Amino acid sequence: MRSVTAFLTRLDRAVYRAERSLVVAGLVVMSAVVFLDVLHRTAADPDGLLVRLVHRAWGGGDAIADSTRTVALLLGFAFWWLVFAFALRSRKADRPIPAGRALAVAAGITLAAYAGVRAIVALFPNGFIWSQPFALVLLLWVGFLGASMCTYEDKHLRVEAAERALPEAARRPVAVVRYLGTAAFCAFLVVASWKYMVFHFEEWVATEHRGGMFLGTEVPRWVGFLVLPIAFFVMAARFAGRAVQAARGTLRTRDAVADLVAGRKASAGGGGA
Repeated sequence: MRSVTAFLTRLDRAVYRAERSLVVAGLVVMSAVVFLDVLHRTAADPDGLLVRLVHRAWGGGDAIADSTRTVALLLGFAFWWLVFAFALRSRKADRPIPAGRALAVAAGITLAAYAGVRAIVALFPNGFIWSQPFALVLLLWVGFLGASMCTYEDKHLRVEAAERALPEAARRPVAVVRYLGTAAFCAFLVVASWKYMVFHFEEWVATEHRGGMFLGTEVPRWVGFLVLPIAFFVMAARFAGRAVQAARGTLRTRDAVADLVAGRKASAGGGGA
């Protein structure tokens, strides 16, 4: 029995690590594609905010002249050149970089960044119109995997005030019933979400992989919704495991109220020192 428990504990920890890796990767990719979309929209607009500000400052007419765009480009280059130079000069290092070298390196970084931006605009003339729907798919995965991670870390929502009001002898059976009920509800959601995912999968197959996609992307809807049965299944298994631990009297729960009180006492003690 102990070997089975140890195996399940290791398996749960491995699943948690996989969830954490997927969440981190999803957040990185989601941030990157949204950033590229905003960057492309800004760089592809020949009459951006800075151009319009320079045009208004010069009191130009309705049409924006090429000279105005050139001045705006030079102002933008100067701004980022100074920003990069300041970053190099203010960074913490054993030997501060000389001002002349910082300006030279900053100029190279600015030129490289500008070349990279223009390359992105040239390579992707239609922009990243798929970025926002794709980011929403990643957000779906990050959200539900994060919810599953909360069950592992014992940070899910529960009514702790009711637990504290119960007598000590009643807390264990109440905990068993609570965790079993939650596991049963998650199991119900596994079935419901699985049917929902299968519906989109069948639509994708029936259209010969041409339909059932998220708008503006090549990602099938069933792939995006696949996280639902996976996350709910893992949560159901974890809650069922906690019910078994509660029945055996080996369950260790996280007391958020006690942690909050301890944190406040620590802060007060640190402030007084």
